[in-house]
Amino acid sequence: MSDLETVRELARAGLASLEAHRRRIDDLNVYPVPDGDTGTNLTLTCRSVVDELARAEDGDRATLARRVTRAALLGARGNSGVIFSQIVRGAADSLGAVEGAADVDTLARAFRSASDTAYNAVREPVEGTILSAIRALAEEAERAPDDFWPSLVRAGDAAVARTPDQLRVLREAGVVDAGAAGLLEIVRGIAASLTGEEIPSAVDDVPLTVAAIHLERSRYRYCTTFVVEGEDLDTERLEAELGRLGDSLLVVGDRTALKAHGSRTCTSRRRSARSGWQRSAPRSSRSRSARATVRCSRASARQLWSREGNR
Repeated sequence: MSDLETVRELARAGLASLEAHRRRIDDLNVYPVPDGDTGTNLTLTCRSVVDELARAEDGDRATLARRVTRAALLGARGNSGVIFSQIVRGAADSLGAVEGAADVDTLARAFRSASDTAYNAVREPVEGTILSAIRALAEEAERAPDDFWPSLVRAGDAAVARTPDQLRVLREAGVVDAGAAGLLEIVRGIAASLTGEEIPSAVDDVPLTVAAIHLERSRYRYCTTFVVEGEDLDTERLEAELGRLGDSLLVVGDRTALKAHGSRTCTSRRRSARSGWQRSAPRSSRSRSARATVRCSRASARQLWSREGNR
């Protein structure tokens, strides 16, 4: 089986596992903004990678790694999707530089690279989130257990279960972190595909508490995402300019493409949101060759409550 065929199979397996748990993960979503869409955002991000792989043609491993990285970046949705795109980037960069079969040491380096890249992408890393989960997976991979993939999933389960102890807002709401839970389901699907064994799934019935449904952590109620493509883009400068407009800000990518995601206050009109963010972008990001795509959507605890009540 070629590298492309292998990656296609693993990406589909991760996506299928995530999709099976998408609604549960949406329901867990209370941090950083309780808008009930983490499962959906991660699913859309994973699907963009699967779709890109379906179009790809056989090539060298480094080229395949770049295609996967770019697909995850451009397809990333929401806070969790953007961080997940950096997990993918770190793993792909590591695996793309390796020749031959990936042994346990190779996989351990890939998980460590994924963890480091994700942490470095976040200005103020918070424990009890998807970051804690990927770090726990990296640490378990570096232990090199004999039953590598089942042990990795067990370590992930334990990491997800610890998130309420690490993050007070989760403890108050009586839930685990949605991003961490979503990442684990992706890894669970990949592990099952590689071992040919069904690995026990997390419990699906996790009832939301009243505290979780009514939680409102941020005064910025619009989730805004856009991509800037150009030349010699400056991540730090763009991040500094956008940081004063909202919170939960992430700016990730490279010198030719950056994805920005954050929660901010804006009008209900997409044009107003677009102009507000783009005016803040430095001139180097608004060159003739640059283009921006903006998605702005409103979500509140009240809407989450309404959706739960109508199910």
